[in-house]
Amino acid sequence: MNNTRLSELPNKSSEVVKVRIEKGNSPKDRYYFTDSFTIGRSEECSVPINDGLVSRVHVEVNYNNGKWWITDKHSSNGTFMNGQKVEHAELKNAATIQLGNNGPIVLFTFEDKKEAAAIDEIKDDPSVTKYIRRYFEESKDEQEAGQHTKLMREAFKVVKKKHTSKYLKIIIGVGVLALLFGAYSIYQHLKENEQKQLAETIFYDMKTLDLEIAA
Repeated sequence: MNNTRLSELPNKSSEVVKVRIEKGNSPKDRYYFTDSFTIGRSEECSVPINDGLVSRVHVEVNYNNGKWWITDKHSSNGTFMNGQKVEHAELKNAATIQLGNNGPIVLFTFEDKKEAAAIDEIKDDPSVTKYIRRYFEESKDEQEAGQHTKLMREAFKVVKKKHTSKYLKIIIGVGVLALLFGAYSIYQHLKENEQKQLAETIFYDMKTLDLEIAA
C-alpha cells in the first residue's frame, strides 16, 4: 500500500484529489493525492478496498495535460462513473465512481493544495487549537487564505452572530422573568402585610366588643 504523505508527493498538479470512500471497506475513509494512484483490492494499491467485486488493481488515476483521468485496468466487474460504464474518462470534480455493479462507491473532489496540506497537518496533530488557529484567527492575511478557509471564516461569523443573538434573547427573557418574579414577590409581601393588619384590626375590634358586652 502506498503510504506516501501528501507533503512528499511530486508537485505535478495545482489541485489535490480527495478520494472519499462512500461505500466499501478501506483502512481510511479518505485519501489525498497530487500524483498518479491506483484503487483496488490489493494492499499494494494506493487506495485498498477489500471487496469481492473489486479487482486487485481496479482503476488507475493519473494527471495529464492539466486534467485528471481515470482508467479501468481490465477489471472483472467494470467501472462506472456517475452511473455510466467507462474505460477511460476525464475525472471531474464531485465525480462518483462505482467499482463493479452495486460495488463500492468512491467520491472524487478537487481541493486547493494549501488547504489539503493544512488538513493533512491537522490530521497528524488533532489539536483543536491548531484547527482554530488555521481557520478562525483574524490576524491571518486574507490574500493568503484559500477559498475554503474564507468560507469557513464567513460561516463561523454567521453562526457566531446567530448564537450571540440567541443568547441575548435568552438573557433578556430571563431578566424579564426575574423582574416579574420580583414584582410578584413584593406584591405577595404587601398583600400579606395588608391581611395581617386587617386581622389585627378585626381582633382588636372583637376584643373591644367583648369588653363592652361584659360591662
